[in-house]
Amino acid sequence: RVEWPRGCPQNPMSDDEIVAKFRELAEPRLGRGAAQEIAAIVLAVDQPGRFAQLLDRLAVASSKGEG
Repeated sequence: RVEWPRGCPQNPMSDDEIVAKFRELAEPRLGRGAAQEIAAIVLAVDQPGRFAQLLDRLAVASSKGEG
């Protein structure tokens, strides 16, 4: 019996697990390169300039028909 499901606050996922899940869901739609790039930006989003970089990358994906 599982007391706390994976991903809940009492049983959080690791960064690697989160990235793997994101890539599994995003790669078919965005492609491997774009999904990897977005994941890397998100993991460092607390660093200066990264949020703007994320918005720029998502805009590029949208304008190219990725996603």
